[in-house]
Amino acid sequence: ETRSLMARVIAWAVFGALAGVGLGIPQGGRKALNGVIGGAIGGGTIHTYHDHRIAMSFAIAALCAEGEIRILDCDHVATSFPGFDALARGLGLQISTLAD
Repeated sequence: ETRSLMARVIAWAVFGALAGVGLGIPQGGRKALNGVIGGAIGGGTIHTYHDHRIAMSFAIAALCAEGEIRILDCDHVATSFPGFDALARGLGLQISTLAD
């Protein structure tokens, strides 16, 4: 039961993040989810809800985004993937820390 709830929370966060950069998902429920509607990735603000997978995924997506992507609440990435920021910088990402 807990895993099911967590999966729903993560899906909700991912769908929100996709919408935040101008992309959408097909209608029809999770069984119909087999792609993303949209095209170019725009800029936007991503709320990760402290999920490292969302933070890292959208950091990499920022490499080909048409605008700036700001990723909030990503301090947890260092715990799950030490050195990710250095790797991402090596790929060309401009990473900075914003004050609250």
